[in-house]
Amino acid sequence: MKSVWRKHLTICLFLGLLAIPVYFLDRALLGGGGGGNWITLDFRGLIFWTYITLVAIHVTVSSIAILIFPSQERCGFIWARWFFR
Repeated sequence: MKSVWRKHLTICLFLGLLAIPVYFLDRALLGGGGGGNWITLDFRGLIFWTYITLVAIHVTVSSIAILIFPSQERCGFIWARWFFR
C-alpha cells in the first residue's frame, strides 16, 4: 500500500470513528423531545446524518482525487496553485 493511500485510509478511519461521539452529541443536544405545542418537530439525528453525509462526500471526492493525482507533490502543487490565485 502506498503512503498516500495509507494516509487517506487513516484519515477516513479517524472520521469514521469520530461519528460515535457525534452520535452521542446529537442525542444529547436534540434528543429532548417535543414540548406541549400542538405541533412537535423531531430533529433527532439531524447533526449525525449531516455529519455522515459530509464524510461520505469527502471520502468519495478525496478518493477520486487520489486516483486522478497519484503523486502527492503534484496534487499539492495543483491544489495550491488553484487555491492561491
